[in-house]
Amino acid sequence: MFGPPGLVYVYSAYGVYPCFNIVTGQEGSPAAILIRGVQLDGDPLVTSGPGRLTRAMGISGDDHGLTVCSERFNVTVARLEMDITATTRIGITRGIERPWRFVGSGNVAF
Repeated sequence: MFGPPGLVYVYSAYGVYPCFNIVTGQEGSPAAILIRGVQLDGDPLVTSGPGRLTRAMGISGDDHGLTVCSERFNVTVARLEMDITATTRIGITRGIERPWRFVGSGNVAF
């Protein structure tokens, strides 16, 4: 998580589920976005939840340290028009007052 922006950071939640993150901050500063869901163009595959996402996409600890601009990951930016709502995080007991979960309207994957 301390790497350069665009680095893939994979960690294991509960020692079982790999979680896919993309580093967003400056190198040396811990900042990343946890990817919780995706919907692939032209494919009915919809994932919701970090564990389901990594299983569906075959993401594992072996992907840790790659970049999002690699042969394995080809993340591109597409602008989607939707309302974004900030909510409190799910499944935690501390820091729940902070709205660090962002949900796009009209899409179950987000």
